[in-house]
Amino acid sequence: MTAHEDTTAIVDLLRSHGADELPHAGGRTLLDHLLETHALVRRWRQPEWLQQAALIHSVYGTDAYQRRLIPPSARREVAAVAGDRAERLAYLFCVMPRGPLLAGTHRWARGLPPRPGNTEKPFDPPTRDELDTLVLLHMANLAEQTRAPDGSPARWLSRLGELAELLDDAEGLIPPPFLARLASFSSADESLAGRAYREAVGRGDDPHARASRFALAASVCSVIAEPCVWLAYISRANGEPVVSRAWAAQARYRLAELGTAWDKRLGFQEWNAIIGALERPPDEGPS
Repeated sequence: MTAHEDTTAIVDLLRSHGADELPHAGGRTLLDHLLETHALVRRWRQPEWLQQAALIHSVYGTDAYQRRLIPPSARREVAAVAGDRAERLAYLFCVMPRGPLLAGTHRWARGLPPRPGNTEKPFDPPTRDELDTLVLLHMANLAEQTRAPDGSPARWLSRLGELAELLDDAEGLIPPPFLARLASFSSADESLAGRAYREAVGRGDDPHARASRFALAASVCSVIAEPCVWLAYISRANGEPVVSRAWAAQARYRLAELGTAWDKRLGFQEWNAIIGALERPPDEGPS
């Protein structure tokens, strides 16, 4: 069975249990969240089994999302479709307390008790590689869903940078490269980038001030694509096609590396389509 066929079979299983009807954050369904987390982990170039784990990562419920789509008693059914390794990671995502895990105690967390009432007996403790991979899966989960109520940017990038430090000596996985650029990115930096971006979006009356604020956001945070998209658009409107294409190229690079939208009022594919339009010569119509 190909990876595409595996994914289709998993999605069919999720639909059969009502994932496309179960509410999730941001006015979406649980299936929407699972599909986008899967896509994000794929864009981070993680192995197929981890992509499959992302597609089912919260089906047993978590300490933050306690509605179970599938009971743990049906683990064999899930493993038959997703594979044993992916299913086990999804199960560990459910039972391992995220507080101690993400506080850095995962280096010795094998001895920590799982969440009460959520484990089968006997419980097989996770390996160090599995705990590292759980951290990365939590990072993808955070990146995919964190947004302001209206979908605009919320704070999560500085937290991703903090969590990335936990994986500095990970041996069983390769974290996405953009995380290195968040190593010194602070919460204050994130606040500044977000504030500059919001001010720029609202400054339609002053093109110069708008471009200046977008440029500030782009320079403060070197992994976000959206300020670069706006700068490409402004340069194009000002009759500067070379500058516009340069900003569009930077936007494409950043979006591809981050793997998800920062300003989630538009989705990844929508921002990608806008970048594609900005990369075409002004006199060339839609393709």
